[in-house]
Amino acid sequence: MSEQKVITTEDQKLINTTEKCVEAILKKTTYGLVAPLGLLLVTSRLKVIGTAMLFGGGIGLGMGISDCNRYTRCHARSVCKKTDGKPCPKKQATAAVTEPVVEKADN
Repeated sequence: MSEQKVITTEDQKLINTTEKCVEAILKKTTYGLVAPLGLLLVTSRLKVIGTAMLFGGGIGLGMGISDCNRYTRCHARSVCKKTDGKPCPKKQATAAVTEPVVEKADN
Protein backbone atom coordinates (compact mmCIF):
# COMPACT_ATOMS: atom_id res chain seq x y z
CA MET A 1 0.00 0.00 0.00
CA SER A 2 2.69 2.50 0.92
CA GLU A 3 5.36 3.19 -1.64
CA GLN A 4 8.95 3.30 -0.51
CA LYS A 5 11.05 5.96 -2.17
CA VAL A 6 14.37 4.71 -3.50
CA ILE A 7 17.30 7.04 -2.86
CA THR A 8 19.87 6.98 -5.63
CA THR A 9 23.59 7.55 -5.10
CA GLU A 10 23.30 11.06 -6.58
CA ASP A 11 20.55 11.91 -4.10
CA GLN A 12 22.67 10.50 -1.27
CA LYS A 13 25.63 12.64 -2.36
CA LEU A 14 23.41 15.72 -2.43
CA ILE A 15 22.09 14.93 1.05
CA ASN A 16 25.62 14.46 2.40
CA THR A 17 26.79 17.70 0.78
CA THR A 18 23.86 19.62 2.25
CA GLU A 19 24.54 18.18 5.70
CA LYS A 20 28.21 19.19 5.44
CA CYS A 21 27.18 22.71 4.44
CA VAL A 22 24.75 23.15 7.31
CA GLU A 23 27.24 21.69 9.78
CA ALA A 24 30.07 23.96 8.60
CA ILE A 25 27.91 27.10 8.73
CA LEU A 26 26.50 26.36 12.19
CA LYS A 27 29.81 25.25 13.68
CA LYS A 28 31.89 28.16 12.42
CA THR A 29 29.26 30.78 13.21
CA THR A 30 28.93 29.41 16.75
CA TYR A 31 32.70 29.44 17.24
CA GLY A 32 32.83 33.02 16.02
CA LEU A 33 30.07 34.08 18.40
CA VAL A 34 31.38 32.24 21.48
CA ALA A 35 35.12 32.89 21.14
CA PRO A 36 34.91 36.60 22.14
CA LEU A 37 33.37 35.61 25.48
CA GLY A 38 36.95 35.04 26.58
CA LEU A 39 37.23 38.82 26.69
CA LEU A 40 35.24 38.68 29.93
CA LEU A 41 38.48 37.63 31.60
CA VAL A 42 40.13 40.89 30.55
CA THR A 43 37.41 43.52 30.38
CA SER A 44 33.91 44.04 31.67
CA ARG A 45 32.77 46.32 28.84
CA LEU A 46 29.77 44.69 27.29
CA LYS A 47 29.86 46.94 24.21
CA VAL A 48 33.33 45.68 23.33
CA ILE A 49 32.35 42.06 23.86
CA GLY A 50 29.09 42.46 21.92
CA THR A 51 30.90 44.08 19.01
CA ALA A 52 33.52 41.34 19.01
CA MET A 53 30.80 38.69 19.08
CA LEU A 54 29.03 40.22 16.08
CA PHE A 55 32.29 40.54 14.20
CA GLY A 56 33.26 36.95 15.03
CA GLY A 57 29.83 35.67 14.05
CA GLY A 58 30.08 37.41 10.69
CA ILE A 59 33.54 36.01 10.08
CA GLY A 60 32.37 32.51 11.06
CA LEU A 61 29.31 32.77 8.82
CA GLY A 62 31.48 33.84 5.89
CA MET A 63 33.90 30.99 6.45
CA GLY A 64 31.03 28.49 6.63
CA ILE A 65 29.49 29.77 3.41
CA SER A 66 32.89 29.63 1.72
CA ASP A 67 33.27 25.99 2.74
CA CYS A 68 29.74 25.28 1.55
CA ASN A 69 30.53 26.77 -1.86
CA ARG A 70 33.60 24.55 -2.07
CA TYR A 71 31.55 21.44 -1.22
CA THR A 72 28.82 22.21 -3.75
CA ARG A 73 31.30 23.12 -6.49
CA CYS A 74 33.04 19.76 -6.11
CA HIS A 75 29.68 17.96 -6.12
CA ALA A 76 28.55 19.83 -9.23
CA ARG A 77 31.72 18.89 -11.10
CA SER A 78 31.28 15.19 -10.39
CA VAL A 79 27.63 15.31 -11.46
CA CYS A 80 28.50 17.23 -14.63
CA LYS A 81 31.19 14.76 -15.66
CA LYS A 82 28.90 11.79 -15.14
CA THR A 83 25.83 13.12 -16.93
CA ASP A 84 27.27 14.74 -20.04
CA GLY A 85 30.56 12.98 -20.32
CA LYS A 86 32.11 16.44 -20.74
CA PRO A 87 34.09 18.29 -18.13
CA CYS A 88 32.28 21.10 -16.36
CA PRO A 89 32.78 24.59 -17.72
CA LYS A 90 35.46 26.45 -15.84
CA LYS A 91 35.24 30.02 -14.71
CA GLN A 92 36.24 32.34 -17.52
CA ALA A 93 38.67 35.13 -16.80
CA THR A 94 37.01 38.52 -16.82
CA ALA A 95 39.89 40.31 -18.47
CA ALA A 96 41.51 38.83 -21.54
CA VAL A 97 45.27 38.77 -21.42
CA THR A 98 46.78 40.05 -24.63
CA GLU A 99 50.39 40.09 -25.60
CA PRO A 100 51.82 43.28 -27.09
CA VAL A 101 52.43 43.16 -30.82
CA VAL A 102 56.04 43.88 -31.70
CA GLU A 103 56.78 44.73 -35.29
CA LYS A 104 60.21 43.96 -36.65
CA ALA A 105 61.94 46.76 -38.51
CA ASP A 106 63.29 45.91 -41.96
CA ASN A 107 66.98 46.74 -42.15
